[in-house]
Amino acid sequence: MKCKETGEVVACVPINQEWVEEKTFIVNVRKVYVQPYRVKAKTSADAIRIVSSGDGNAEIMDNFLEYSHTLDPHTWTVEEMREAGQNR
Repeated sequence: MKCKETGEVVACVPINQEWVEEKTFIVNVRKVYVQPYRVKAKTSADAIRIVSSGDGNAEIMDNFLEYSHTLDPHTWTVEEMREAGQNR
């Protein structure tokens, strides 16, 4: 779409438009964390198999959750917060 005032190919807000009141949004940012498990196994491959199968022999190490990275913004979601009593 081309802006009527500038001719640029952009989303255009006309120069004479009154101020648009800002809204409140919730942005759900996708993040990855590393969760260690303690497991008894004969090999590292067995340890991975035990944890991935969820068979109960793996203990979650609750106090060791570690941030890894944030996913790209195209994976995030956003929703507008509505005032109490407003329909969606």
